[in-house]
Amino acid sequence: MRKFALELREDGWQVAYTELDDTNTIGTIPGELIPRAAQHNLSNMLITEPGEWRLINALQDMPQSVRMLEVDLF
Repeated sequence: MRKFALELREDGWQVAYTELDDTNTIGTIPGELIPRAAQHNLSNMLITEPGEWRLINALQDMPQSVRMLEVDLF
């Protein structure tokens, strides 16, 4: 993901990337997304659908609107 984030930045995208071993993280994906959304004044998010049902449920319970796009890699 680091390489992908770098490629996106080089293409002009604004990227907020948290490294896995960053000790300043909250420790959950929704926990990271909520303050990032507030930081960037976002009321909704577009994400790819995770493969884990617990994460799907946690993302659906976020205060922001989350639209999940189906992943058809397999």
